[in-house]
Amino acid sequence: MKRHLSVVDDDASARNGLARLLRAAGYLVNTFNSASKFLDTLDEHSSECILLDIRMPEMSGDELAKELKKRNVNTSIIVITADYDENIKQDRCNRIRTDR
Repeated sequence: MKRHLSVVDDDASARNGLARLLRAAGYLVNTFNSASKFLDTLDEHSSECILLDIRMPEMSGDELAKELKKRNVNTSIIVITADYDENIKQDRCNRIRTDR
């Protein structure tokens, strides 16, 4: 049985590249270019894991993680980012971890 993953990233090349890689590894993958699009279709898909970009316009990855917690969605999250500031990355990852 194939596992379902979601990739949420506003960067099309990162999102599509990850999706191709994961599909080649045998996963079923849903992609979303924003946190709001992911939330809009939450009832239509199930994800065992979300690959989630931290820095996105409108709603950030840590804000999405908080919203998922409010909605009692319990799924694993792997944080991805192109942010080079280690302190910012660690702070936001910590927020996601403690908010869940």
